[in-house]
Amino acid sequence: MQTDIEDAKRDVQRLEALLEVSRLVAMGVRGQELHEIVAATVAEAFGFGTVVLNLAGVEQSDFEVVVVQGSEDARTALLGTISSAEGWEPLLDPRFDVEGAYFVPAGAFDWTIHTEPSFVPELRALGHHDAWRPDDALFVPLRHSDGHLLGVLSLDEPTSGLRPSAADLAVLAGVAGHLAQAVESAAAAHATERLLEELGDAEKRYRSLVERLPAIVYHARLGIRAPWLYVAPQVQVIL
Repeated sequence: MQTDIEDAKRDVQRLEALLEVSRLVAMGVRGQELHEIVAATVAEAFGFGTVVLNLAGVEQSDFEVVVVQGSEDARTALLGTISSAEGWEPLLDPRFDVEGAYFVPAGAFDWTIHTEPSFVPELRALGHHDAWRPDDALFVPLRHSDGHLLGVLSLDEPTSGLRPSAADLAVLAGVAGHLAQAVESAAAAHATERLLEELGDAEKRYRSLVERLPAIVYHARLGIRAPWLYVAPQVQVIL
């Protein structure tokens, strides 16, 4: 009973952390600041010493490590590195799928033939049958609403020293789905903001151009009685 209560409290804390990320997106947090918050939220809520956020590039053919939440050694080894979409395929293989997360136990994958950037922390496994081992790996995909891969969270060095349970991985995958929506929404909002800025700049350039022309330039809706939306100031000189 006590364990059930503790699990419920932990799930509530994770939900609160997720809601905080959503609130920050609504407040206008974007880009690198949001990415760092996402990694820190996962690290704290799920108890992992290292959380790495890989985000897809514009062409979705490669992924860049944009955040490394963890040790200085991990940051030095991974931050800014690029991996290919093809390199992720064997790691996100269905045989490693556990409730939507991908757990690769030590010995199940030949890392010597994997040419993508990686980092193996120096840690001593606990004397427990479910102890986390240095060559264990855990990945959680972040998917766009249309299904394509936005990014991948890589988690390592659990503070408990143990491999996560299937129930924990199910919660992690669910939270990751909502975090992916937050990243997607923030990126879409940022793109809209940039477009509006570009339109504003284009309008300023247009006005600057027409105001130097020796003619009357105006912008109006179609129709005899339609309102005039803009008239160049030269009209005052000509009239």
